[in-house]
Amino acid sequence: MRKILLISIFLFISKCSSQYGVIKEVKDDFKNSSTLTLEVYANSESTAKGAKTLFLNFTKSFDSNSAGVIRCAISAKTLVGGQQRFSSSIFLKIDSKKINIKLTANKIAATELLDLSIRSGEFFVTNELQNDILNANSLSVRFYSGEIAYDVDYSNSDLNVIKELIKKRPII
Repeated sequence: MRKILLISIFLFISKCSSQYGVIKEVKDDFKNSSTLTLEVYANSESTAKGAKTLFLNFTKSFDSNSAGVIRCAISAKTLVGGQQRFSSSIFLKIDSKKINIKLTANKIAATELLDLSIRSGEFFVTNELQNDILNANSLSVRFYSGEIAYDVDYSNSDLNVIKELIKKRPII
């Protein structure tokens, strides 16, 4: 119980620090490129193995010749032990449409803090997926750690800032 309280306090402080839900831009004058980043998170519903927090970290990269490529890295931090990776795919639920997304770079990393482990993977946000998100009223993610399914619903404010990132064009 103490571990859960400490994690809750940590997540609350993290949320209040305004690191999440804010689009950040980094310019590289040497490469004549620009990168937009956005990180959002939400907690899953509790399961027999506990709840998890799922982080979505969007990176949109531009150079002088591109319209922007969006990559999404996902990660979940959990108190649940074991070496269970994400499954090879996740599901995005955009309104009532369910989309199977194949993950790459699927891995797990142990930490020394409170027996936490971090599972991660990534995928590219295709043009079709961008259009679906831009027209969406809701966004949910179902991911699997081993055989356990976790459902995460993102808030309207998170969805709106993701839409903003998709539309945003930096000054190069």
